Amino acid sequence: MNLTKCNNGHYYDADKYPSCPHCVGGGSTDDDVTVNMEQTGAGFGNTSGNSQTVGFWEPSQSSASVSQASVTVGPGSGPVSLKQAVSAAAAVPVNVQREEDEEKTVSYYGGVLETEPVVGWLVCIEGKQLGKAFELKNGKNFIGRSSQMDVVLEGDANVSRDRHAIVTYEPKGRAFFAQPGESRELFYVNGQVVLMNVVLQHKDILSVGKTQLMFVPLCGPDFSWDEMKKQ
Repeated sequence: MNLTKCNNGHYYDADKYPSCPHCVGGGSTDDDVTVNMEQTGAGFGNTSGNSQTVGFWEPSQSSASVSQASVTVGPGSGPVSLKQAVSAAAAVPVNVQREEDEEKTVSYYGGVLETEPVVGWLVCIEGKQLGKAFELKNGKNFIGRSSQMDVVLEGDANVSRDRHAIVTYEPKGRAFFAQPGESRELFYVNGQVVLMNVVLQHKDILSVGKTQLMFVPLCGPDFSWDEMKKQ
């Protein structure tokens, strides 16, 4: 984009238009109806040639007048309509500022292993998913009926759709935890209600709705993918 200002104070994309599209056929009709507004309120005076001056809307003015209110966008640039200034600002690519934020978060094992490794399983021993094994990955594994969950217990109406329960693997400590999700519904480990973090052991039974899941760890004191990373 080549943002250019014409002699009448309009901003337009010079790569898209050979001349200012606002000035086609003569003078600027937008400037003819622009309503200039004085700044109001303490501490908002324009004390420097580099500061930006923006008009404030008075309640007595109509919405049409506000859309055409003048704005000084820089020293020596002269007033342009508020509508034009907003359009010019919207045309500036925001991905330049967000480029780093939009990069995908790298997991604990990311960049070393080609895939996110399995760290354990939850095996259904009772319920609609009988015999099915659900892979657990590093970090938090959310349990619920929704297809967006990591462990999808479809067909069990007693399981909340989103985050009924959470099983977390903490790689530095090589430990697994069961913890409450964001649902109001409860779940149990070995028949005990889970109201805070509970350390999981091999073959512990999680009861979520009418589904029972046996916990089978892969990682632990005897094995961790960290050992694979060093090879």
